[in-house]
Amino acid sequence: MLYLLSFVTGAVFALSCMSVWLMPLVFVAEAPFLAILIKKCEQKIKLRKAYLFGFLNALGFFVVSWYWFICTYPLEHLGLTKIQAVLMICVCWFGLTLMQGSTVAFISLDLRLLYTKRKFAPLIFALLWMLFEFLMNQTFAGVPFNTVSLSVCEFLPFIQSASLFGSAFISLLIVLVNGYVALIILDMRENGFDKRRILKPLCMALSIIVLNSAVGLVLMGIDKGRDKDENAFTSSVIQAGLTTS
Repeated sequence: MLYLLSFVTGAVFALSCMSVWLMPLVFVAEAPFLAILIKKCEQKIKLRKAYLFGFLNALGFFVVSWYWFICTYPLEHLGLTKIQAVLMICVCWFGLTLMQGSTVAFISLDLRLLYTKRKFAPLIFALLWMLFEFLMNQTFAGVPFNTVSLSVCEFLPFIQSASLFGSAFISLLIVLVNGYVALIILDMRENGFDKRRILKPLCMALSIIVLNSAVGLVLMGIDKGRDKDENAFTSSVIQAGLTTS
């Protein structure tokens, strides 16, 4: 059951990229998986099981992320038959899912190796996620890699700090919020609903969103206050394999 939940959690996490109405999911969708993983780390599960949990979660994330391959059917411009087109789409869709999922799964394995105390787990996992996201985007593994930061592209105040620290920093904050929500889930499961116990992780999660958005509003205000050429514009491309300009 926990393995299935890990897969479903990853799939829901990816769904947040598909519509602005689903965007709020990105701050909580990964929390159930993180709650499972943290608990399993405390139980000192074997490394291969930690990897398996991570692989299933990543599998759910990428199998949804690569759904758009279906939209390329029937690939008429390649001169393929319908059967050949279906086969090519399946190979690309599931091949990339397996390749990227097997790589991202090492985040869970690394958390198991680095795990010390529950309170540090959200930060460790978020830092590992940011590191893997950055590294994958520098190699063939990001073709393109579906970065978590893409989910909040319509949340303008929240993404402004990417101009200072890059899009991977936005992903770190999102995953970190999920980590603190995971601590709330674990505490409520173990101790019931205790306002005093869940207050700290709740405040941490909300403060990340509020403070980063406040910084973003300041940056937006500074940008508007600058004198600019009427015919000039600023553009930025945040996509794997492409440089920012």
